[in-house]
Amino acid sequence: GVSIVDIDNGTLKLSVVPTRGMNVLQASVGNVRMGWDSPVKEVVNPAFIELNGRGGLGWLEGFNELVTRCGYEWVGHPGMDNGELLTLHGRAANIPANKVTLHIDEKPPYAITLRGELKEQAFKKVDFSVQTELVTEPGSVTFALSDTLTNNGDYPKEYQALYHSNFSTPFLEQGARFVAPVKQVSPFN
Repeated sequence: GVSIVDIDNGTLKLSVVPTRGMNVLQASVGNVRMGWDSPVKEVVNPAFIELNGRGGLGWLEGFNELVTRCGYEWVGHPGMDNGELLTLHGRAANIPANKVTLHIDEKPPYAITLRGELKEQAFKKVDFSVQTELVTEPGSVTFALSDTLTNNGDYPKEYQALYHSNFSTPFLEQGARFVAPVKQVSPFN
């Protein structure tokens, strides 16, 4: 099984999966669903995902979220690096969260905050902790994600992070445009 936290702020409904990296499974405003139709219909426990399977594409066996965290030791397509197979998009989406809390402010605007901690660790390889936070407010049609990554190792370590966001109809139909305030656009991989 998996844990799912459902949040309903009166306008926006969200489902978050702490068992799968605090990923946002789905969201809707009224009868309008944000997201996509993955061929993976169930929420798959990470224990049943073989990341190294299918030549490093095993990650796809559980991929069905609206927003999926990717990283942190690496992101991108599978490939060999110094004799090690780096699997598709890293491990973050398959790291169960701990210290999961839900808090509702007692004063306006009564923010609803879901927090969790992810740990990507391997002896002498990586020791990252990521404090995740999702915030929405009553009546809002939006939510915000804010993550803080800390390298707890006694050695410097690069990291990579990707928020794999998956939208479909009615948002991405003929004539749709995506507009975002960006300073730089870089090619993937």
